[in-house]
Amino acid sequence: MAILQGCSPGFWRSNLDDWTPTNKTPDDTIFETFEVQEDDIPFTPSDATLIQGLQVGLANPILPIAWRGFVRQAVAAILNAQHPEVNYPLTEAQVRQRFQDVIDGTREREEVEEEFAAFNDLGCPL
Repeated sequence: MAILQGCSPGFWRSNLDDWTPTNKTPDDTIFETFEVQEDDIPFTPSDATLIQGLQVGLANPILPIAWRGFVRQAVAAILNAQHPEVNYPLTEAQVRQRFQDVIDGTREREEVEEEFAAFNDLGCPL
């Protein structure tokens, strides 16, 4: 059995060169990446980028405080899932679906945030 892995939001924020194999860029928007419509999300401008999602913190007003941790963990999760050298427990499609489920209200934001956070803290092979 392979060891499951995941890199933290801080890793992805600080190591932009490691994004290349994911086919994602820091300037990709959250909307495009997670395949959601602007009208569906109550918390972010349509041009908010993945790197901005990773930088959300008390000093970054792009998102309401309640959503900051969720978006930060979701961005790290999708990068982990797409990177060929990270044996992440979820596929990109599964990460995207969980994100969409939170937006649709079929899953609790805190539950999914905690799941992503646990997976993103499994240990980074990069």
